[in-house]
Amino acid sequence: MSLSPEQAAEALREIEATRQRSHELGVYCQGGPILLIWGVIWIVGYGLTAVSPGYTTIVWLALTVVGAVAGWLISSSGCNPGQSFRYVTSWVVFLLLLGGSWAILTPQTASQRAALTALLVAAGYAFAGIWWWQRYLRLGLALIAVTIFGFFFAPWFELWSRTSTRAGQGKAREYQQAR
Repeated sequence: MSLSPEQAAEALREIEATRQRSHELGVYCQGGPILLIWGVIWIVGYGLTAVSPGYTTIVWLALTVVGAVAGWLISSSGCNPGQSFRYVTSWVVFLLLLGGSWAILTPQTASQRAALTALLVAAGYAFAGIWWWQRYLRLGLALIAVTIFGFFFAPWFELWSRTSTRAGQGKAREYQQAR
């Protein structure tokens, strides 16, 4: 039994669609646990910052290291092995972007720092969604909307900024007294 050119073309299209869907599901398989880890980290980080504002820097540094290592472990095993280079490289690029943005834009308040960081993370999700995985676009846009709304209208955003600002002010006083 031989295939007509139309049947062969249709079979190739179906194979390509299956390959693309398989790749997409592999990315979601790996990305889901990483998103959950970072969601918990943000909840714990903001909660600990509210309870112990004097430890904001230590809390976020420790949680960021935990999240980065956990994400690296997930990316180097499981659904899509071989992605650890991309994961680590993405972290380096993100930290350079965040550090550069903070240095150039110099956020004045904890609310601005928190909002800028959240917007950069959300933009990363949105760009991943634009180029590869549509669900990430929806996630990125939702995070952008929630961050902007929270920054301008929600009192809970002030909780984040108020506690972080107090910690920053305390460190600034310590630095000035040491001089």
